[in-house]
Amino acid sequence: MSGAFAVPPLRYVPPPMTRAAIVQSWQRSERAGLVPQDTIGEVEREYNPSSRLVATARPVLDVLAEEFRGLRAGGLLADNSATVVDAFFGDQDLATATEGIGARPGVVFDEENTGTNAIATCYETREPVEIHGAEHYLECMKTLSCYGVPVINPVTRRLEGILDLMMDSGIDTRVMHTVLTQTVRDITARMLADYDTDVLHSLAAFRALTRRTDDVVLLFGRDFVLQNNRTADVLSAVDLADLERLAGELRGRSTTVALELESGRVVGVESHVVGSIDASLLRVRDGGGGRPAVPRAIGRTLSSTERLSDRIAALAGQDGNVLVVGEHGSGRSRTARQIAGPAATVLDAAELAGGVPVDLPDGPVVIEDVRSPGADPDVSPDARIDAVIGALARQRRRLIMTATGTATDSAALGYAGSLCPEWVELPPLRERLSDLSTITGEMLGRPEFTRGGRVRLSRPVLDVLRAHSWPGNCAELEMVLRHAVDRRSVGDIVVADLPARYQRPSPARTGLTPFESAELDLIERTLAAYNGNKVHTAKHLGISRSKLYSRMRYFQEAAAR
Repeated sequence: MSGAFAVPPLRYVPPPMTRAAIVQSWQRSERAGLVPQDTIGEVEREYNPSSRLVATARPVLDVLAEEFRGLRAGGLLADNSATVVDAFFGDQDLATATEGIGARPGVVFDEENTGTNAIATCYETREPVEIHGAEHYLECMKTLSCYGVPVINPVTRRLEGILDLMMDSGIDTRVMHTVLTQTVRDITARMLADYDTDVLHSLAAFRALTRRTDDVVLLFGRDFVLQNNRTADVLSAVDLADLERLAGELRGRSTTVALELESGRVVGVESHVVGSIDASLLRVRDGGGGRPAVPRAIGRTLSSTERLSDRIAALAGQDGNVLVVGEHGSGRSRTARQIAGPAATVLDAAELAGGVPVDLPDGPVVIEDVRSPGADPDVSPDARIDAVIGALARQRRRLIMTATGTATDSAALGYAGSLCPEWVELPPLRERLSDLSTITGEMLGRPEFTRGGRVRLSRPVLDVLRAHSWPGNCAELEMVLRHAVDRRSVGDIVVADLPARYQRPSPARTGLTPFESAELDLIERTLAAYNGNKVHTAKHLGISRSKLYSRMRYFQEAAAR
């Protein structure tokens, strides 16, 4: 595929007739900078040898190791960060050889560090995988055949870990996959036994409802959320956050209310009573019903984005000077041109030091990058530029100016700012992540993105992108979308189409459900608005201070897992 972001051919080629999933894994490994001669064990991470995962799995793995006694077979257990936390072997020679190549507890086994293998590729795809001999990316692993299966918590449906079964290449492996699958079932059964009867009763009600309907079904528990497969196709992370709030209000009642989704569609939300007072079972159906539609959650940024768009459109139809302020990459230039219209003349402020340009056409003038001490402490305002701006204003030209900064920089922006009765402040992208589907939809609708056809972002892609901080704002997001469109010019963009460093959420959000990620975003934004004051933050969010502390502690522990 042509273009600045086209994927170059592989330098290191996998064996002939290799499956597509393995080829894609080799591509990711090579883009990460690995070469087949690299060794394992370069990246290590602290882990808890007595974690719930290890404690649950250890009895099952001990039995498996005993059954493997005398066979050159065994395996590794990794946690939900792809860090190896335990090992089991029926043959000491294989155990020694495996540790000799660097595969030992504490080593991070993701594709960026270890290439294509059963743990790393299973972690990347969240799907069972088998890697035979030469299909491994690193040379040191090519003597092995490996099977990797994700260990999914049966209640929360989160990834708890990955079980990797290893054996010498050439051993008859026809029954090994069955053995591994049963082992994972035994581990998840032990996880299920750790939950109390109220949780199990709620889980049974959830499963019964999902068997009866194809609608979205969600179960909100004390410390978990369950959702059926339909959820990812219908709901965004913001919708999940709204439904969690609604679940708390409806808990213990059988009723139906209408809810407006992020897309603008109104659905009916049925609340079902389950045995536990701490759980809420919801069914989301097409069409409203019951009480009037529930308003969008307080604190989300979609409504402010809509108001911003309406204000920009209104200013485009008015006279009067406008100053557009925002961080680098926030879309100041595009916004200024929208307000000024297609007939505007665009000048850079630095060009004005020599005076008013000769033969300047009639119509509005966009002046880019009006500098000030508030925008850049190392640059002082240029009196000559201010004089030209003043001269243009006296000619009754309509001026649309852009500057780096915020509305709080009004004094620093000085003369240029004083000439503008209207200011438009563009919020940084990190404060608009709940509205990411709207922002990306607008970008992907531009001609430069639709030359090969229309593309869409899948829900997993939106959830991953929401987990980034975006220091480059909308300009950075456009770069990521261009990269993805160069790979997939039509259809649904998936996570693998993104640049490698955008394919995973930040550590603080690893393992979080979409609604938890939205909740964390809301808490972080509110804390920032109140300068870290937790009392005011809790009051604004409508929760107790102890509840706020509890949720913050939960997210800290999730990041450490």
